[in-house]
Amino acid sequence: MNPAVAREHFNRIGGFRILVIGRSNAGKTTLLQRICNTTELPEVFNSEGKKRGEHNINDELIFRSNRGFIFHDSRGFEAGSEEEVKLMKKFLTDRAAALKLEKRIHAIWYCIPLTDSERPVVAAEELFFNECNTGNVPVVVVLTKADAMQLEAIGQLRDEGLTIKEARLQGGKLAEQLLANVKTQIQDQLRGCKHQPNDYLALYGGLLLTSLIHEGMNKVNADCGPLLRCTTNALDDMELQQLVISTQQVNFNLNIEYAIKFIMKQVNKPFDRKYLEVGILDWMPYIKSEAEEEWWAEWESTAWARAVWERWTAVEWAEEEWRARWTVEWEESRSVWSWAEWWLGSFLVGRRRRRMVVGRKVKILAINDFKLPLLCPSPMPSSMQQCIIHGAGCILIFEYLYFYMQATTDQKDIIALAVKEYQQSSTQSTVVNALYHTIQEHSKDYFKLLQAIFDIIVQNRMSNKFSSAKLSASQI
Repeated sequence: MNPAVAREHFNRIGGFRILVIGRSNAGKTTLLQRICNTTELPEVFNSEGKKRGEHNINDELIFRSNRGFIFHDSRGFEAGSEEEVKLMKKFLTDRAAALKLEKRIHAIWYCIPLTDSERPVVAAEELFFNECNTGNVPVVVVLTKADAMQLEAIGQLRDEGLTIKEARLQGGKLAEQLLANVKTQIQDQLRGCKHQPNDYLALYGGLLLTSLIHEGMNKVNADCGPLLRCTTNALDDMELQQLVISTQQVNFNLNIEYAIKFIMKQVNKPFDRKYLEVGILDWMPYIKSEAEEEWWAEWESTAWARAVWERWTAVEWAEEEWRARWTVEWEESRSVWSWAEWWLGSFLVGRRRRRMVVGRKVKILAINDFKLPLLCPSPMPSSMQQCIIHGAGCILIFEYLYFYMQATTDQKDIIALAVKEYQQSSTQSTVVNALYHTIQEHSKDYFKLLQAIFDIIVQNRMSNKFSSAKLSASQI
């Protein structure tokens, strides 16, 4: 297959696809608007890509503010009728393990409103978690309209004789207790179902505040970070994780967090500067290095790589069944492929799949010669110190570039400008010293070291110099 044709084929995969399930008025639209940082309603497209008004579960909902997310709405899956369950099962069967990646759903958000705390789980929820097998697609239960707990708490305190002012002042703690009780009730009820959700979160007035299972770095969860984080953590494919994090545009701390986690996976390996830099870029939003494509393109253009790619694409299952072939266990295919050929074929497919992420981004940073200087003192005593200190510098520079690109149209020598800003200000010396002492103190404790690195980077972000008039506060 011609490389251009292959690239076009994999570009058709689209964005990160999410099925949103829940009763009518469960707050699903508010949730999606928050994820895409907009107040507008989504555009609706049918399977042929044509716009339409009313939609069903098979239609795509896309917000113009962020076309990287593609949503499917269950349209009030609440009665739990035989027909509704049948349609849901068919959709999941068709989409959860679809051979065509552009049709596959990657995550499910099940919205349960807390407006009826006496009976939060109804027959529809029990039917879904008993009857609908989502396979490897993670399910997150989102507890919407948790504001009702605050109103209920105020009502209880008023019944006890408190004034409205006193009830409002003291209602917060009681509301937390009421919410915890309802969460426990929902968890206990769904725990008896055949198919378990991966996580539970509570939604207050459009803001995700609480995760019951996963606790992330950003403790002030006044955005969609917890939902995006637990969805990302539940995915078993790193490329899909990168797709979620690089597509979202509401919390840059998530990009920083997952870039640090990537760095931490490299600390016990020999220091590979280029691999580290390119790997960090994968977690950054709207940033692409042309050298990254050139770097891999040169390797992919070798005779051996081309021959393997031809074997993957020339046979009859190239268009419809390549994904199934990709997931066949090595033991079943070793008679046809050598181990190296099988790995390379899978890797090339993955590379072309990842290019889709770049292709859909609005702003592309064009860097013809992607080179960064060494951002840590040399020599360093250990590979861990080199990796962490240089990697942290890369994150700060790439983050600065992202916001710089939105504040100016002039991208000439943009890398050099960002590096100069980092090196000639006090930022680099502050970061290097702080990281050096942090590594010495927490090198044996992964989670403390992870949190400390995150805190140091966030405290020294160079993007803070840009005015809020030019950049959305939610992006910073």
